[in-house]
Amino acid sequence: MNKSILGVALATAFVFAPNLSANVEHSASTAVKALEQNKKLAKLNLNTVSYEQLVKVPGIGKSRAKAVIAYIEKNGKLDSFEQLKSVKGIGKGTLNKLKQNFVIE
Repeated sequence: MNKSILGVALATAFVFAPNLSANVEHSASTAVKALEQNKKLAKLNLNTVSYEQLVKVPGIGKSRAKAVIAYIEKNGKLDSFEQLKSVKGIGKGTLNKLKQNFVIE
């Protein structure tokens, strides 16, 4: 009798296991999408960012943060990140860090 119960339990597990796997994959996919959306929402507008917020970005530092803020104050709002290439100390690496952490609106 125990063998037949075990057999039924195993058969049931094999029947429902693919459905459980699909649900887990769907849940993981949904979670990843939610994290990506939150990341986008968490980005600050570089045109309105404060010095204090800017220096918190790893690799930006005080002097680059001051230079970015000064450039925006002098030239007005940015239309693209590429405009910052003319700022001393801002190269491809710094631009990439800014793009990862900020948006331009």
